Amino acid sequence: MNDAALPPLAERLQALRQLLLGDDETPLDPPPSVIFVGGAARTGTTLLQNVLCSSSVAIPVIAEAAPVRFLLESHRLTGNHTRVHTGAYFASQDSLDDYYRGVLDSLFAHLRELHACRVLVLKEPELTKHFFELMRLVPQACFVVAVRDPRDVVTSMLDWGERCRREGRSHLFQQRDMAALAEFYLAFYWRFWTDFPRELLARLRFVRYEDLVHDPLGMGRRLQRYTGVPLADYDPTREWRHVKLGLDQRTSPIRDALTEHYGKPVTEAKVGAWREALSETEAAEVMQICRPIRVAFNYRPYNAGHGVILLAFDHAPTVELLERRCAVCGYASERLAVHESPAAALARVRAAGRSPAAVIIDAVRGQSGVEQIESLRALGDLTPAVVCMPPSWVARAMDRVERIAACAHVVKPIKMRALEAALQAARGAATASSTAGSVAHATSTRTRRILLVEDNADNRLLIKAYLKQRPYDIVEAENGVQAVAYIQAQEFDLVLMDVQMPVMDGYAATAAIRAWESSAERARLPIIALTANAIKEDYLASLAAGCDDHLTKPIKKQTLLAALDARFA
Repeated sequence: MNDAALPPLAERLQALRQLLLGDDETPLDPPPSVIFVGGAARTGTTLLQNVLCSSSVAIPVIAEAAPVRFLLESHRLTGNHTRVHTGAYFASQDSLDDYYRGVLDSLFAHLRELHACRVLVLKEPELTKHFFELMRLVPQACFVVAVRDPRDVVTSMLDWGERCRREGRSHLFQQRDMAALAEFYLAFYWRFWTDFPRELLARLRFVRYEDLVHDPLGMGRRLQRYTGVPLADYDPTREWRHVKLGLDQRTSPIRDALTEHYGKPVTEAKVGAWREALSETEAAEVMQICRPIRVAFNYRPYNAGHGVILLAFDHAPTVELLERRCAVCGYASERLAVHESPAAALARVRAAGRSPAAVIIDAVRGQSGVEQIESLRALGDLTPAVVCMPPSWVARAMDRVERIAACAHVVKPIKMRALEAALQAARGAATASSTAGSVAHATSTRTRRILLVEDNADNRLLIKAYLKQRPYDIVEAENGVQAVAYIQAQEFDLVLMDVQMPVMDGYAATAAIRAWESSAERARLPIIALTANAIKEDYLASLAAGCDDHLTKPIKKQTLLAALDARFA
């Protein structure tokens, strides 16, 4: 596709987020006879394939659809040769496509007959990069792509590399190179936001590994509705199968050569393992490289050390569900003790030296969630709150909810995305209220401390000259590593962050700062990115990395002063 015809990157990434498998899926008509499962290695593609293959109408699980990949490579190479030598093999690209379409149809018909099934569920990670070509060649197929938190993917890659080392095998994943591993992951998805053929996207859905783990039955229902594959027999507590052809069995009959291997049930899969395996700097580097994944699929750099969520519920199964969903968002959680009020529970959490990030509250012991939050506010407790309510209560309770400071609501049954949005809204409102109060009591004439992070000495000199007449104390750093160290050791009011620097660039430094702020429960420090790139995509990249604003070099004095005045107003 011509780049000029593509919508802006932000629009493309937003469109991909809309392709996350949801509750309101429209069933495909006609239902697909082939389902391709894709995604990078270590993102849960085998897990996703096994969910779909729990149906009696689907093919038994076969590890990789390598023959399809070989046919697609042949199609691509033949097409390249045809363009060079017109008419050597096929009269046109359309006739080439028709030929390979027939070959693939024959292969799929053979597989359905061989395995006595109605639907083929074929997994091949490497095919993910070529799904758009497959969409044109296999119109009766749909495509389901697994995505996963980049930090957990890299952690799983390192675990696999260590396993290979113990077995005496070499593997890319044995190198603890965050950039190489993150770029390997990103390469599987690149074409989804670079080529972006809108007309083909109806047959494509993304599934987050975290949603599959924490809401397995709900995801099973969504997959069934979208694909038309009956999943009544899907049991997330059952071990999942992995079928492969043993290297010493290749001379055996095909059905005898397939051997089954088993993995942990979906309910025992782990989310957030990166916290025990990666340093903050490593995690920040991975997220900086994988910014498009982070933005498109809403992976935010949460850290479980940034606070505790109090769950005020009487219903134990709901509490267990919310504990899992809070973990997806990176929060620790705490339950009410028997006969304990929300106010007493918050006091207990604080007495233990832990900071309450929010309270999620329902009707408890005859008192509605709204009434309990109003009681907390009457006691002067401004902990961000999310009130859970049934749909029938929304109309009559919303006026009261909107009058409560730092409060949001979520409608039952509680959905993951709705809970994330409500937590973000409640905590954002609390931060805004706190900031407004601080500004109201601050003096406008006090000296502001600014950290200037810039590897070019001439640029540092120029910016200091611009600010010479202002009440600013300028501290200089030459790279991102120095910047992170300064911020952890000293107090600053704002950071001017160059993007392109040696050692650690501005995006990685910003991500590391945000991670440290969360773990140390520090207030968000304004960071303004300084970059020579003026296109909209770079502005969005700065915001995605955690910056608050973006100024383009060469920076004019009035532009810089206006940006600082706006921040310090």
